[in-house]
Amino acid sequence: MSIKFRLTLMSFFQFFVWGAWLITVANYWFATKQWSGTDFGAIFSTLG
Repeated sequence: MSIKFRLTLMSFFQFFVWGAWLITVANYWFATKQWSGTDFGAIFSTLG
C-alpha cells in the first residue's frame, strides 16, 4: 500500500469516528444535561 492511500484511509476513519462519537455525545448532552445548541457549540469549537 502506498503512503498516500494509507493517509487517505486514516483520514477517512478519523472523520468517521468523530462523526459517530459526536452524534452519541450530542444525544446524551441534549437529553440528559439539557444543554442548548449554544453550549454544545461553545465546547466543540475548542476542539478544532
